[in-house]
Amino acid sequence: MSIILVSSGAILLSVSLGQSESSRPEPISPEQWMQPSDFVCPFSGCRDEGEVEFEAIIAADGRVVSCRILQSSGSDLFDKQTCRVLIGRARFEPARDARGNKVEGSFRSTVKWNVPEVASEPDKPKS
Repeated sequence: MSIILVSSGAILLSVSLGQSESSRPEPISPEQWMQPSDFVCPFSGCRDEGEVEFEAIIAADGRVVSCRILQSSGSDLFDKQTCRVLIGRARFEPARDARGNKVEGSFRSTVKWNVPEVASEPDKPKS
């Protein structure tokens, strides 16, 4: 099963739930993970969209402890920001072992960045 969530119309997070849900970490409110303000271009001419496939390691407490990029967007900015935001904000119901104990697990998904164009300020008259 695949769920696509929209966060403020700017960033898409595609969550795939393909394996047994009882043994894998389950995302909690993924629609709140990424926000339009999470990406600020430090210079003019930044790409305005990109797709990043990632794998996150989820601790037994449901927090992301590490993140690696499986398929780059082609933009180092999008790739780094994807992991930075996931580690800081994403939360999960942790994976469980056969006895029901919370254990470390992994989660793979894709973030589709679509940064809205920011209108430039009009030139101010010189005094």
